[in-house]
Order: sequence, then C-alpha cells, then structure tokens
Amino acid sequence: GSVISDVHSIKEREGELDYAIDGAVVKTLSRGLCRTELGCGTHDPNWAIAFKFTPVSVCTTLRGVVWQIGRKGTLTPVAVLDPVDLCGTTVTHASLHNEDYIRELGLHIGDQVTVYKAAEIIPQIDCVVERMNGPKVTIPKICPECGAALKRIGAALVCTNEECTAKIKAEIRYFVSRQAMDIIGVAAAVIDELVNLGKLHSPADLYKLKKAEILVPGLIAETKAHAIVSEIRFSKDRPFHKVLTAIGINGVAASMAALLAKTFKTMDALNNATKEQLTALDGVADTLADTILKSLHSEKKQTPIKELTEAGLKMTYEEDAPTG
Repeated sequence: GSVISDVHSIKEREGELDYAIDGAVVKTLSRGLCRTELGCGTHDPNWAIAFKFTPVSVCTTLRGVVWQIGRKGTLTPVAVLDPVDLCGTTVTHASLHNEDYIRELGLHIGDQVTVYKAAEIIPQIDCVVERMNGPKVTIPKICPECGAALKRIGAALVCTNEECTAKIKAEIRYFVSRQAMDIIGVAAAVIDELVNLGKLHSPADLYKLKKAEILVPGLIAETKAHAIVSEIRFSKDRPFHKVLTAIGINGVAASMAALLAKTFKTMDALNNATKEQLTALDGVADTLADTILKSLHSEKKQTPIKELTEAGLKMTYEEDAPTG
C-alpha cells in the first residue's frame, strides 16, 4: 500500500520537476545479497519494477494512412496527422497496429481522433471523437511497393514477394542499424536510392560496393561516398554477436545473439546446434528453439550467412569482445 501511495505522490509532483517522467521505478532497498539472489533477466533486473503513469492524450485530425513494409514483409498502417504537441514533442504520425484495428475504429479521412504515447514513447491512436464525411480508410489488396498479392497471417498483412524492394530496403536498414552492424552514414535515403538503382540486393552487397558505384548526384557526393565505403570496411571488425544480430534470425535479437555467440563460439557450431542444446539455455523454451532453428536453417538465412562469411565478417566468438 505504501509503495502505491509513494508512486501516486510522485505523479502529483510531476509538474514540479525540471524534466519529463513517465512513471516511477521501485527497487529493493538492499544493494547486496538480496539483489544478487533475485538476479537479472536478459533484458532487465528482477529486483526492480516500473510503474507507468496513465498516458496523456490529445485531439488532432487524421489526414491519411500510409502502409510501411518491414523486413519480413509485414505491412504496418501509420496514421498521418495534423501536427500536435504531445509530451514535449510534435507528433505527425501514429501507429494503427493492423487492419483489424482500423476496421474497429471505422476510420475516415478527416476524422477527429485522440492520440496518446504508449509508455510515453510511441504515438498511437486511441479513439475517434468526431466523425467527418471524408473517404473511408481502405485496406490494400496488393503490396503498395511491388504490387504482389498480400497474405493474411494472424492479424497481419504480409507481402508474398520475397524480392519486394521494400523488404530488401528494410532488411538492409536493420543490418546497418546501431543494434546490429552499426554502420555509420548508410542512411535510409542512401539505402533506398542504391536499392532503386539496382546496386544493392542484400546486406552482403554492401561489402561489394566501390566508391564510384555509389556516387549519386544530389545525394551522395565523393567525400560522403568515400566515408560510406570506409565505414562498411571497418564494420568487418564487429564481433560475432553483432553479426549474428544483423543476420536477423527469427527470435534472435541482440541479447539472444550475445548468448548464442558466447555459448556456441562459431557459426558452424550454431548451425549444428540441436533443439536440446538450445532449450538448455536460460530463457529458451521449446517454441523459441523451434523458431530459431527453422529460421536459421532456411535458405533465406543460410545464403546470407555464406555470403557474409565470404565477405570477411567475424563468425567466431572472441572472449575479449564486449557483448553489450
């Protein structure tokens, strides 16, 4: 009871602080044996828990919906909004989750909607407060990028074309991102342009690029092209667990990649891992083990693993390499 009261008290004093907060963290008082016994998971400590405050919402106008395509081909609807201030930032876009959520809200262009930030970070549409006479938001029947058929998997719409350029762009963006290979300078606009020009078809193609190939008038000048090629070359020194993260095996985010790299030491050993070996690891249940093995052994992952190995990326764990 006193803990909840303290959290409410912090909420009441929120306006007196010189910085924004989204909740309060409760920790065990002891810094010694108690915290050691409770331990930590792969993502957060077991001796602390966060209480989130009820999010603030504001009203704005829905101007449109765009469909973003991820590296697995999943289409995510994103609302385009009139700019509105929310929790200290100007919001112009918000998540709409999936087609079922759009149907549930019955959205029309021009509707007045409320927007809130989930965990004070991701803007999301909550409800319609006033319906207008604009056109109804339509659900695409074909991929907006490549025109291929869409398939419903669970609640998601997925592009069925493995060669969809939107998938390739998203896959390369993830590969160069900070949590993966952390290749500075390879921005989304650069990736989009090089894919559109047919110079990039996969992450492995990055390591084949020459400076002359990536000179794009108005976007990539000679100095920038030189810097990009250098950063790509330097990325070959990234440790095994970063490479494993970048490959994008289903179920293997950064923390799991670090665990697998440290456990199996080499990509060859991981390729030969059994389900029993995986489920013996902390936090790996049967379902996750099956997901990892199915994705790892697929041609879609084995081909880039082979190509990235040939490109000279590290496929062996080094004891001195930091894992996080």
